[in-house]
Amino acid sequence: MPAMRKVCPLFLLAVLTSVPLGCTIGSAKTGNVEGTVTIDGTTANSGEVVFTSGKQTIRGAIQSDGTYRAVAVPVGTAQVAVVSAPRSVGAAPEIKDMGKTGGGGGANPIPIPIKYASPETSGLSTTVSSGTNRYPIALSK
Repeated sequence: MPAMRKVCPLFLLAVLTSVPLGCTIGSAKTGNVEGTVTIDGTTANSGEVVFTSGKQTIRGAIQSDGTYRAVAVPVGTAQVAVVSAPRSVGAAPEIKDMGKTGGGGGANPIPIPIKYASPETSGLSTTVSSGTNRYPIALSK
């Protein structure tokens, strides 16, 4: 019996170490999606890009320079929505650009038209592959 006790653990160890770690059977494949969001040619400066694939929702924040990056979006077709950043309670009313063109104005988020807030009404979709995917988003008012 003592010899059997030594053999069984060694056999078990050999079997367990021969199974590859990090096996992808049953795990979902994903990709990262990045790009720039513009509204009628003006760079968005806040908000989120939302990718919906099946029951999964992945979000990427829009930076002040209009760029976004969403990590681990499931591979395949994804419906896309673009939503404005929520306004803070007690936030000052939006100040218009007074004729300026181009980029965003940090403290004054550029509003994203409401039709893009839902994947059902945005009309936006993309196909995600493994690795990094470029998806520039040009919106119109």
